[in-house]
Amino acid sequence: MVGSFLTVCIFRVPLGLNFIKPSSRCGKCGFPLQMYDNIPILSYVLLRGRCRRCGISYGARHIAIEFLTGLISVFLYVQWGISFEWFFYFTLASLLIVITFIDIDHQIIPDSMTLLPWALGLVLAGIFELKDVDWFVGFSEAVLSSFVGAFGIWFVAYVYQIFTGIEGLGFGDVKLIGFFGAFFGLKAIGVTIFLGSLTGAVFGLAWILYKGKNKRTPIPFGPFLCLGLASYLLDVHTYLFAIVF
Repeated sequence: MVGSFLTVCIFRVPLGLNFIKPSSRCGKCGFPLQMYDNIPILSYVLLRGRCRRCGISYGARHIAIEFLTGLISVFLYVQWGISFEWFFYFTLASLLIVITFIDIDHQIIPDSMTLLPWALGLVLAGIFELKDVDWFVGFSEAVLSSFVGAFGIWFVAYVYQIFTGIEGLGFGDVKLIGFFGAFFGLKAIGVTIFLGSLTGAVFGLAWILYKGKNKRTPIPFGPFLCLGLASYLLDVHTYLFAIVF
């Protein structure tokens, strides 16, 4: 069910549509999907990935997102059980999935996906600091890391554009880093930008070599920043740095 909801958000949010109402429906014929049409993975398999009425294919993305959200849910349950921490990280992961696919489809990251979480992160940091919650970043670090991270990545992109005449990244990426900094601190920002830049560069080079695309072909950076943050939260960077260095 969550995966289906995320798919709706990915489609509707960039278009400025309400992602709650109307309920999920076929993008071609408008047929409203019933409860039994939204059973994760099972409904997709039984319907062979097609609309029950018009038969249009939904594509593989639907089942991929449902599988990914289910996998993340199980992983977080093993680590945290049913707890506030599980809900927090699952909500974050869901938001990262939506941001990733919107950026891939439209090469934009809506302000509702960055500025609101950024503000919420600062508020939570202040509240949790007063409550002595030790697993969340402190308020001072949240403020510092969010603004330093956002300004830092903007400045690098600005200098890059001056010397090359090419826009290095969109302002949505800047706000995304601010959001990450408010929740996870300066170290997370450093690792996220490093891993995001590394994976983005590798993908970009592979894309050019494989597709023969011009070097000016725009490649969204948001998905790689999301991947970098996920790698940090999963502690992948520790093993990677140990291997490389």
